[in-house]
Amino acid sequence: MVTNPGTSSINRILYVDDEPGLLEIGKLFLEEDKTFTVDTTISALAALERLGSMQYDAIVSDYEMPKMNGIAFLKVLRDQGNTTPFIIFTGRGREDVVIEALNSGADFYLQKGGDPTAQYAELAHKIHHAISRRQAGWALKKSEQDYRQLIDHASEAIFVVQDERLRMANPQATELSGYSEQELLDQPFARFVHPDDGDLLLDRLRNRIVGSTTPTRHTFRIIRKDATIRWVELTVIGITWDERPAILNFMTDITERKIAEDAFRESEERYRNFFRTTLDGLFITTPDGRWIDFNEAVVDMFGFTTREEVFERPIISLYVHPEKRAVFVDLVEREGYVKEHPVLFRKRDDTVINTLMTVVPQKNPDGSTRVFIGTIRDITEHKLAEDALRESEERYRLFFKTSQDSVFISGPDRRYIDFNDKLFQKLGCATREEALAVDVASTYAHPEERDAFLEHVRRDGYVKEHPILFRKRDGTVIDCLISIVAQKNADDSIKAFFGTVRDITEQKRIDQALKESEERYRHIFESFEDLYYQTDNNGIITILSPSLFRLTGYKREELIGKPVTTMYVNPESRILLLEELVKSGHVKDYEVLLRKRDGTGIPVSLSANRLFHPDGTPAGVAGILRDITRRKQAEEELRRSEEKFRYLVEYALDGMLILDLQGNVLFANAAAARTVGLDNGTILIGRNVMEVIAPESLEEVLRDFAEVARGHDGFLAHYTLLSANGEKVPVESIGKAITYEGKTADLVFIRTGTGKK
Repeated sequence: MVTNPGTSSINRILYVDDEPGLLEIGKLFLEEDKTFTVDTTISALAALERLGSMQYDAIVSDYEMPKMNGIAFLKVLRDQGNTTPFIIFTGRGREDVVIEALNSGADFYLQKGGDPTAQYAELAHKIHHAISRRQAGWALKKSEQDYRQLIDHASEAIFVVQDERLRMANPQATELSGYSEQELLDQPFARFVHPDDGDLLLDRLRNRIVGSTTPTRHTFRIIRKDATIRWVELTVIGITWDERPAILNFMTDITERKIAEDAFRESEERYRNFFRTTLDGLFITTPDGRWIDFNEAVVDMFGFTTREEVFERPIISLYVHPEKRAVFVDLVEREGYVKEHPVLFRKRDDTVINTLMTVVPQKNPDGSTRVFIGTIRDITEHKLAEDALRESEERYRLFFKTSQDSVFISGPDRRYIDFNDKLFQKLGCATREEALAVDVASTYAHPEERDAFLEHVRRDGYVKEHPILFRKRDGTVIDCLISIVAQKNADDSIKAFFGTVRDITEQKRIDQALKESEERYRHIFESFEDLYYQTDNNGIITILSPSLFRLTGYKREELIGKPVTTMYVNPESRILLLEELVKSGHVKDYEVLLRKRDGTGIPVSLSANRLFHPDGTPAGVAGILRDITRRKQAEEELRRSEEKFRYLVEYALDGMLILDLQGNVLFANAAAARTVGLDNGTILIGRNVMEVIAPESLEEVLRDFAEVARGHDGFLAHYTLLSANGEKVPVESIGKAITYEGKTADLVFIRTGTGKK
């Protein structure tokens, strides 16, 4: 190992000459340069002895000296490995001496003579130059020594490629490749590279050598001597090697990292495939409700168009009842897992959706919650279908529960790799081991359809909501929707299938029942004699029964989508109707005049109720209109008939009374009042008839009342009444049992002047 004498600011010079006077003069001149300190000796042999114990930065020596001249002195030093800068300073100037001196390793040859000042200044300059050159040489050797030390002890494999062949390789390169250094050197670099990676890598190295811009880091495979394959990462630097372009390469074995990355990528791919295939919304949030990640189902479910819009809205802002989130989160923290928890969410357009949430917290090492991972299932459509069916079937049907999807991973060998509990239950196996042995094709009601279906998956990579018939282990066949995505190997072969199966058997049954129910409703609706209408919250007509068009003469397009006041002869009557609806929520037998297409009016009786959305907000009005034209005509005829009857009764000469079975006066006309000396019949109403019967007629009256109560009527009787002034008034009477205001009563006609004396 070579040592560097250092770069001190004071340079020690050994001056050798057999003339003491010249030594003294030379020492004086040279030490005027404050960077020099000069030792002198009068012979080469004495100089060698001194050099055995002292190190110098430069040696100045005469050529002609007794016993050993300057060149012989130089040769001895060089043979000993002493590389101290050496300057021949002599009066001899023969060319052969100069050549021999330089060939023997002298740094400079300087001839004595001339002006001493100039001569020694030149000598000082040569000494400085020789020392500087020597120090530069030492620095270079040290650098090369350190460089080699670094390369030999580096943890990476380091090698030089020039002309596409290996020119240098460190021990780590031999260890990584399995070849010795002798087996590596001068071999083509491509020999050790995997054939699938060689062309691209060599192309990049060639471009690097000629100065083109290429990546400095490359990942590829090498083939070791034992034929095993290792993944490596290569960093390249363009250098000059033996004064020609070359590539310095740093290679790291990343096989284990590559295996881990592939496993992680496969895990991530499974995770993303699950995110992609499931019909539910999947999400990850922070404990305070900020989104970390979610699938596209969440974007669609809440009515957003971009993921950025979702990120701007914390999940609590989507709750219909935000105060309930804290209770729900507390439940998740306490239980560690909450499944199918009902939550009402509000979409971007304020539409309310019914969902089931399943959430599990992921914990930090200190036990605090790092994130919440969960699913959201929108069951709004199912609930709407149930509501529609229940309404069409008198709204007395219970909601049915939606089943969770079955999630599975299966291999090309038609065996399940993994699945969730729902699929396990659907298969009807006793154990998971039994389920893992099930032939996937056997779960198809028609196994031959699976090949065609999977060919579609292989071609497009993904199939969503494909209808299939699924056969359970007990032979039961159910309708399902299956979504599958294919996971492929590097060679494009199928590695696995990721999928979900949704049981829609119950949904199809409901749809069919709803269809049949709606068909029955349509027949009833179209044959309905009364008029049905429905408006939205702004009074715009949305539904009308066919009977209304038949009655009014309008066509459907002339009313649907128009304001409901179009049908009113007096539109202002709707204001009073709305006031009553807002106050009580409904109206009954509200009479309005319906406008026909020809402008004439039809009297109708209107009964209506307000409609509301599931969240309680007003949705509109629904009502029944009944044509009361005939009723109005009958009422008019009755009114005229009653008016005639009233004239007949009021102006009759005979008195007329209606009595209940206790003798209380329910009605009396003017003639009856005059009979007992009163101005009008209303004075008698409410009094008991016994108050105006003379004592001698009481017994007879009571007997006749009893006869009427037994149904005997129509007989002539004679009584004596008492007038208001106490006079006795004989009357002739005839009575008949009738029904008056729903009760049995006695209709009595009286005539004065023929009573018993």
